Amino acid sequence: MTVATATRQAKAVASHISKWYGDLEVLHDINLEIYQHEFLCLLGPSGCGKTTLLRILDGLIQPDEGTVSLDGEVIQGPPRQAAMVFQQFGLFPWKTVSQNVAFPMVLARVPQASIAEKVRWAVELVGLKGFEDAFPDNLSGGMRQRVGIARALAVGPEMLLMDEPFASVDAYTRELLQGELLSIWERFRQTVVFVTHSIDEAITLADRIVVLKAKPGEIYHVFDVPIERPRTVESVRKHPAYEPLRQTIWDDMLAGSGRAV
Repeated sequence: MTVATATRQAKAVASHISKWYGDLEVLHDINLEIYQHEFLCLLGPSGCGKTTLLRILDGLIQPDEGTVSLDGEVIQGPPRQAAMVFQQFGLFPWKTVSQNVAFPMVLARVPQASIAEKVRWAVELVGLKGFEDAFPDNLSGGMRQRVGIARALAVGPEMLLMDEPFASVDAYTRELLQGELLSIWERFRQTVVFVTHSIDEAITLADRIVVLKAKPGEIYHVFDVPIERPRTVESVRKHPAYEPLRQTIWDDMLAGSGRAV
């Protein structure tokens, strides 16, 4: 049984969210409950508003209509319970791995002893022990993204928001990172909202997949992923539900784009 079907307690709720940039409506009347401890993927073509919706969920930008609540409270800015992982790593090139991971906690004035302990824990968790003093330019793309994940995990978020975090790495590294993320999520079960263009990635990671269509961005369909946990990338690809679900979502995305199936 997936987390989404086992537990239906809402962690975050987006109610009637709409967003414009000038005369362009990017999101239209988005209504979505994100359940406690679930892994939710936002899937759709470029321009459908996935990143905009994620940033609204994190309080980085405000909707023009509607509200987002987290644990029952309407958010007006970045909530302390959430952390973001960006597509382009978002690392400071002049800071070491440890300093990059520590940065949000330094801003929050966490005691130094606690910062050091959490940095050590997070760096080891993502497999970067021994690289604490390395600078981003000396790391591979996959290693840099691990730093970004460690930085988010170190603050102990209840909700993790991930904006296409594996899009900038090669296919081999992408699958390795998917496997590592699955393993980390199985241990800590944060609520995760993960933006992706990849159907395969969404099926591998998610309890539910929200398919958005563009112009303006709207929720087209929501799919439960009927693949039991724990998972690996390989076990998902071999699961009898994988190919039928992939084809259904592909047909759905084509229909949502207005193209013939």
